[in-house]
Amino acid sequence: GEARNGSRNGATWWPCAVTLCSTWNAELTYEYGQQYGLQAIDAQEQGAYAPAMNLHRSPFGGRNFEYWSEDGFISGKLAGPAAAGIQSKGVIIFPKHCALNDGDTNRGGNTTWANEQAIRELYMRPYEITIKDYGAKGIMGSLNRIGMTWFHYGMYVTMMRNEWGWHGTLITD
Repeated sequence: GEARNGSRNGATWWPCAVTLCSTWNAELTYEYGQQYGLQAIDAQEQGAYAPAMNLHRSPFGGRNFEYWSEDGFISGKLAGPAAAGIQSKGVIIFPKHCALNDGDTNRGGNTTWANEQAIRELYMRPYEITIKDYGAKGIMGSLNRIGMTWFHYGMYVTMMRNEWGWHGTLITD
């Protein structure tokens, strides 16, 4: 198991991401990331499927408690330091679920609609900040359709690889 709430005996019960984000304290979220990284090492994990940085798009989102906020800039500036804190301990991160993961039931059958401007300015922003400003070495993709496509080529190749120059590891959920 991962270093996360209640997944193993002795694991720390971390505050949910919304609470961490509500502090507006990047130093605190970095320290949280460091402690999360140490707990991952203690659990003999080499990587962490964290932090969860998808945005709140609806009150019905299946993982809103795991996601930092509804704002891409705020999420990036507070989850980014947490990601850097985890990585500072030698643990590879996979911030998730990039992007527009609106529900947790039947994710492979969900279709999410958003235009390119919203995707760039909102939904990809926390990942962009975490990649560019905090050196994320990994990203976890989402399983939803965006429009009528499955493979998210525009986000994962055009934006992340070609435009941002990111050469990290992209994994699927």
